[in-house]
Amino acid sequence: MSSTLKKVFLTFPVVILLSAMGLAPSLGHTSLVVSNPEAGAVLAEIPNEITLTFDEPLLIIEGREVNYMTLHNPLGQEVAFDAMQVDESKLSGLIETSEITKEAVSINGKYHLTFRVAGEDGHVIKGEFSFLVSSSEGVDGTDGEDLPAAGEGVESDSVTGAQEVTLLALIGLVALAMVFIYLRAGRKSSS
Repeated sequence: MSSTLKKVFLTFPVVILLSAMGLAPSLGHTSLVVSNPEAGAVLAEIPNEITLTFDEPLLIIEGREVNYMTLHNPLGQEVAFDAMQVDESKLSGLIETSEITKEAVSINGKYHLTFRVAGEDGHVIKGEFSFLVSSSEGVDGTDGEDLPAAGEGVESDSVTGAQEVTLLALIGLVALAMVFIYLRAGRKSSS
């Protein structure tokens, strides 16, 4: 084996392992920690404000809406927000108080919230969950069947811990394979 090829085989695994070490912290993307209302919550009425709290500060770009949420009532109508605000790791939205919105939130049934936020690292997180509004005065919409238990059912597109471990394991296996190939080639050339 030539000396250049030996250098490549020795350097490549080291580069892969160092890259994996640098990659590991970046894979721990922002995730939703707490929501108010919680996923699967049963409420007597729609809250005036919806808040989502994440485990890291959110990215703010002046003049651009990078963090937002949308809410749909049981009939699929969008419930408008007066304002959305980011405060460090919290995204909050005040429900609009117009007559149209008051009518849209007076419907009993499952409300569906979707969100899109960007962590400070720039990684975009999308997720969704539902909660149930059940008051005796509201107009009946769809029922609350198939709702997750409180605190469960938040779906997100962020990288999970299992995916991180799998990626790091694959990188380690490639590095070990390269070392094995190098050692095996070295034995053949010395024989």
